[in-house]
Amino acid sequence: MVPDALTRLPWTMMILLALVLGIGLSAIADAVPDSGDLGFWRTFHGKQTLFTFLGWAAFAVVLGIHYFSLRPPAYLLYGLGVVGLLGLLLVGQIQYGARRWIPLGPFHLQPAEPMKLFTVVALARRLCATRELLHPLGLIPPLLMTALPMGLILLQPDLGTALVFLPVLLVMLFAAGADPRQLGLILLALAIAVAVLFSPLGHGLLHDYQRKRLTAFLHPEQVDLEEGYQLIRARVAIGSGGAWGKWWDETAETNFRTVPIRQNDFIFTVLAEQYGFAGASLFLLLYFLMLLACLRIAAHTREPFGRLLVVGLTTSIAVQFLVNVAMTMQLVPTTGITLPFVSYGGSSLLSCMAGMGLIANVATRRVPSFAARDFEEETGEIRALGPRAGAESE
Repeated sequence: MVPDALTRLPWTMMILLALVLGIGLSAIADAVPDSGDLGFWRTFHGKQTLFTFLGWAAFAVVLGIHYFSLRPPAYLLYGLGVVGLLGLLLVGQIQYGARRWIPLGPFHLQPAEPMKLFTVVALARRLCATRELLHPLGLIPPLLMTALPMGLILLQPDLGTALVFLPVLLVMLFAAGADPRQLGLILLALAIAVAVLFSPLGHGLLHDYQRKRLTAFLHPEQVDLEEGYQLIRARVAIGSGGAWGKWWDETAETNFRTVPIRQNDFIFTVLAEQYGFAGASLFLLLYFLMLLACLRIAAHTREPFGRLLVVGLTTSIAVQFLVNVAMTMQLVPTTGITLPFVSYGGSSLLSCMAGMGLIANVATRRVPSFAARDFEEETGEIRALGPRAGAESE
């Protein structure tokens, strides 16, 4: 007899995740061919393979811990993440002009990656108390909880990662039942802040290279070589893939000659060039179906903390996915956001796999919700239970 826990596992989501990870390993292998001088485990492909194994281990560990046990220490985890970001500013290693990594022997830890996970956990606990969201001042705590890691990440500087926190907060607020008018005011404030950044009043708030990266996508041919070259070559690589790609033609010019530093932010150009429009479209479809499977878990979860966890984690991955692909295709500014599960990097892969493990954790647990309506447990009100899950009170 098959154990009940196995039947509750989100197999569709896990199979799609495995396919996306496999495509990612193939892209890394195509992006940086093995020179033959290094051992396999010292190449980008070898290291990413090791990170994938470790990622599945992190997935299994998180899956084995009841997600509700993360609720009491949620703020402690958030605090540890903040300490990690503060420590990075003191002992972090500078690479590519930014202080984003803490060297740990042969590996490098990027504290901003686990901070995304910790922030979602802390916000999920905070937003369970919906009564506070009904008051305008109730939005201040979650806004501050989001602004603190954003500010510390901006000091690295890492504008792309910092911007991921904003849509995560907004979607979680919407899922928790915040007043849409309040969310509209937040969006208006963000629009004003962006306008100020690019106005004469914003000089000094952004580095010159950040301004160039944010505007280079409009006319990459008109900016200097360093800022525009990567975008121009990415466009060439995607277009050269044609309908079916170059995977069958060993004599074709490959991506490692077309786009420099392609294994990180611009990994999608490898897929588009090697496998063409058909292969890239199939990849996008698989990724979309994986995110849809995650949202389906959220829709079937009535317990507020678990639902908010799934919504926040799914939004974080979806934002990075959409922005990275759009950035590669020169549709949005270049912000330095990696493609989850595909781009090279251990910190990103391990954090995202732990997040997917937490989503699967919510799917396999059945936590009772003693309320007639969703998000009612901590409002201080006692209502009669409805005749079935999700029923409205009389």
